[in-house]
Amino acid sequence: MLAALLALPPARAAAQADRPRPGALLELSPTPRAIAFGGAHAAAFGDEASVFINPAGLAPIRHVALGASVEAAVDDSRLGVAAGAVRVGRFTLGFGAVGLDLRGDSIAVPDSTFGGGSGVATGPTLSAYNVMGAAAIAYRRGMISMGANLKGLREYISDGSAGAYAVTGITGNLGIGLAFFDIAAFGFVVENVGGTLRGNGNRYSLPKTLRGGFTLNFVDPQGSIRLMTTLDWVRPPGGDAYWVLATETGTVHRGFGILGRAAFAAGRGTTDRRDASFGGGLVLKSVRIDYASQGFRFTDERTHRIGLRVVF
Repeated sequence: MLAALLALPPARAAAQADRPRPGALLELSPTPRAIAFGGAHAAAFGDEASVFINPAGLAPIRHVALGASVEAAVDDSRLGVAAGAVRVGRFTLGFGAVGLDLRGDSIAVPDSTFGGGSGVATGPTLSAYNVMGAAAIAYRRGMISMGANLKGLREYISDGSAGAYAVTGITGNLGIGLAFFDIAAFGFVVENVGGTLRGNGNRYSLPKTLRGGFTLNFVDPQGSIRLMTTLDWVRPPGGDAYWVLATETGTVHRGFGILGRAAFAAGRGTTDRRDASFGGGLVLKSVRIDYASQGFRFTDERTHRIGLRVVF
């Protein structure tokens, strides 16, 4: 098992959600809300998740947005995400970081001292992690916003020998947005422009993906009832385009409320993720508590993400 893991890029162990390839963190939804939306976030503007996806979506943030989330992923791995954005005049500056600990492992053999009912670790210990940092800037004038980000990645798998898998790289996204007040918004983003990972004498191309999205609020989001839908068209590298339809509904009264979210993907054939995802959130004035869950096609395991956001 150890030899097999070392022979593969860490995308396999990351969540068993995609075929083995580098750049696993680039394909993971960064926040509980984004997971519950099935990744449909090209036009879901106004929160810190846009730091990683469509940087133009940072522009509607009024003052400051901060968020952090943790996930108990499959295969006992752990994921942590932190992001934030601050408005400075017509510009919005964003930052974020993602860390995926694939957890150390080692070979175990039966221990006769305890009747063979337990084991002791022996041999090399596997150490594996993926990390990513992001910085973004968005500019807004009227209804139009534009944004760009830079993302730095490092992927590492080692058993302590000289043959570790260790690669690094820099990539970026370019995005635009068009918002009609609080009613509707369009968004388009090109992900991973010119990005490659380098290491171990090799170069790995990162997945350049095109996304276009449309968001519509059926009722005024400043009122007590919330009913919003967002639709994304996604064209991944080397695969057929697919659609993701997501909705968010609930009630918020005098700054307190509850929201439910769900999404369904149609035609997505390049991932092991199930087509449906769901989640929800609590609104406590400027504080948001969010939860989301994602299942996989070939296992009964699910990921569970919980996060805390503060918006001013």
